[in-house]
Amino acid sequence: MSGNNNSSEISSHMMEIISHDILSVQNGYDMQSYFGRVKYFWKLLETKNLFTTSQDVEIAKRVLSTYLEEGHNHTSLHVADNNTKLNEARWTLLGAMHPISGETIAFPFRMVSWPIFGTLPVGCTQYCARFLPTQPGYQVFWQFVNQTQNASVGYLNGAAAEMGEGGLATFLKGYCGAVTAAMSVSLGIGLISKRCPKRWRFIVPFTPFPAVAIANVVNTVLVRHHEVDKGIEVFADGEVIGKSRVASKRALFETCTTRVLLPAGNFLLSPLVIMPFASVIKKRGPIVRVSIIILATAFVFGNWLPFALALYPQQGEMPVSELEKELQNKTKATSVTYFRGL
Repeated sequence: MSGNNNSSEISSHMMEIISHDILSVQNGYDMQSYFGRVKYFWKLLETKNLFTTSQDVEIAKRVLSTYLEEGHNHTSLHVADNNTKLNEARWTLLGAMHPISGETIAFPFRMVSWPIFGTLPVGCTQYCARFLPTQPGYQVFWQFVNQTQNASVGYLNGAAAEMGEGGLATFLKGYCGAVTAAMSVSLGIGLISKRCPKRWRFIVPFTPFPAVAIANVVNTVLVRHHEVDKGIEVFADGEVIGKSRVASKRALFETCTTRVLLPAGNFLLSPLVIMPFASVIKKRGPIVRVSIIILATAFVFGNWLPFALALYPQQGEMPVSELEKELQNKTKATSVTYFRGL
């Protein structure tokens, strides 16, 4: 009985403190520098996070909560601590647990798993654009699969926890909007490709990008629009001082920008990597073509992801003076932090 109560305490009372603390590992990196953030995300995307279990997450929570319950000040915790066990616990939670909900992220939908499970729909979308440009139905199907995977990643990485009542309906609205946008734009581009003059055919392999970018933005806005109405939690000196709509708008803009940059690697860089070998690949059979494109996509996806995610810090920061007046009166700090989301 007492064990259950303790577990409940970790997931509710202590989780706010733990959630803020695990992001403090960023103190070991120059988060004001783009390449400092790239190094941080390279660390976060280590393959060992693929194999983190729910039990590992609970143990890591227990390590940090025990440390805090012993009377240590959580605002002093940072990666400079000599306690390796604490630092390992922080990285474990960052790699496999959503900082807001405290829930373990399912293996296929973790950030580190994204290139693995996202490569197939991305690669097949590229294949259809390059070798079946006049048959848009194939591209439409793979855009549907790609947006389904993207929406699931967003939902299971914490959007569900922030939605509250009616969360599933909100998710479905965002999902349907994203799928509709991707399929509509893809179909339109496919029809245009049929009439595309030969001298412009070289741009056809790049045409999936606008469909994916627009769909990503639509998905993000529809799934997270409730945050603009209700606000998101902001932290001052490690403590939640309330929910800010101003911070939510900034977080939403930053996330949308990142979601446009993310597919740029897959749908702009990957075709460029393949382009020098296009004439040779064209002479091969469908299986060889698909295999080469998927391998190129996996390589670009895995290496591009930390560079795209590093566009903004995962933990955003803004001056207190830009917050709502009622929140400004709750703290003497000069700045606050917030969780931007994926």
